[in-house]
Amino acid sequence: GVVHEQASTLQLLGEIAWFKRSFDRAVQYKQAALELYDKAGDPLGSGQVWFDLAKIDLLQGNFEQAFHAYHQQRRVFERNGIKRLVGINLSWESLAASRYSTLEHALDTRQKSLTIAREENSRNDYSWALWEMGEIYRLMGNLEQAQLWYQKALPLFEQLPDFNGIGS
Repeated sequence: GVVHEQASTLQLLGEIAWFKRSFDRAVQYKQAALELYDKAGDPLGSGQVWFDLAKIDLLQGNFEQAFHAYHQQRRVFERNGIKRLVGINLSWESLAASRYSTLEHALDTRQKSLTIAREENSRNDYSWALWEMGEIYRLMGNLEQAQLWYQKALPLFEQLPDFNGIGS
């Protein structure tokens, strides 16, 4: 009975239920894991659970709940000073917003993610944030602006090298 191991076990049981498409059961396991990760003081475990809950909510069409889960994950990372993961969280929220919210929501969260990627000096995060800005503008129908962002990302992908990015 160590708390962290119990949380990990519940997290894995939630994964199994999720793969079996037993979403209510998956949520029960993950919420139980979340309580124990919080008790153990594990922000990465808590953050992962919130991310999983957002994905489950998106699959079920519970978009407001999904965005709530993204916000909760971000709060965990902000409280613990894990700025890079705040940026990654914003990136995922932006992706979800481009599909299930508004393009303005997607653009706002993408801009915040881009700022953090630049500040954190993560070449990988920054190059993808640039490319994803292009995607937002492409979805908005502004192909000239999209192309500018893609062109900013390409040399960074070539330097990494990131063949998925280069191909994109």
